[in-house]
Amino acid sequence: MRTERFLIAGLLLSTSISITSCTYGTSNNAGKPDSKRVASLNTELGFRYMQEGELDLAHKKLSKALAADPSNPEAHNAMGLLKSALGESQDAEKSFLSAMNLEKNNPATANNFGQFLCQRKKYARGGKYLLQAAENPMNKNQAAAYFNLGKCKKSAGRNDQAENYFEKSLSLSPNNGATLIELAHLNLKDNNVTLANEYFKKFVSISNHNAFSLWVGYQLAVEKNDLDSVASFRLLLTGLFPESAETKLIDDFDSGR
Repeated sequence: MRTERFLIAGLLLSTSISITSCTYGTSNNAGKPDSKRVASLNTELGFRYMQEGELDLAHKKLSKALAADPSNPEAHNAMGLLKSALGESQDAEKSFLSAMNLEKNNPATANNFGQFLCQRKKYARGGKYLLQAAENPMNKNQAAAYFNLGKCKKSAGRNDQAENYFEKSLSLSPNNGATLIELAHLNLKDNNVTLANEYFKKFVSISNHNAFSLWVGYQLAVEKNDLDSVASFRLLLTGLFPESAETKLIDDFDSGR
């Protein structure tokens, strides 16, 4: 299983903060910056630095945000993401919990905290937060939360539940390649080769291959006894992603056949 430096782009539900609205204002004391605006601006900058991989700068901005306004849930959420990226799991969990306590119904925080927990094999607890995010009517990206919940259930070995949540995600976002390839993989594991092939073909029509999709394609080709495709997928996977976990899986798969 891959260790990502940062949570999956596009599937992480970050809070929406408009930097244009975060200009410095003044409180009742003339010339003194409004602490809430200082916190909001620095939280936005912290998110941006994280996206750019500038984690030290992100930490400085988020620390400044929390110093200005310790009750800002978005700053705690962002600090949780940063601490997770830095491998500081205990501090990350504390930050996420602070964010949840300050704003219990924020789907972005529930999603991020749920992902964090599932990545650390705390599947039941993580699934609870992800379900909360997915079922929140205020969540504008329920498809992402359902996808993350599907990934959590799959990692926990609950493939039946995982397939259900992936299908819910796909119903909300029909052209999401990551969801399609996960459904292809699960159906393949269930020996549903025809349906797996349909999901795989749709994935190929809208997405570029990655190591996981090539591995799924390889297994599909084996099941269909398509020897030309078997060789092609093997060559692509070992050539493009020689150090991937999927390339090792091919060797193990072949030795077990």
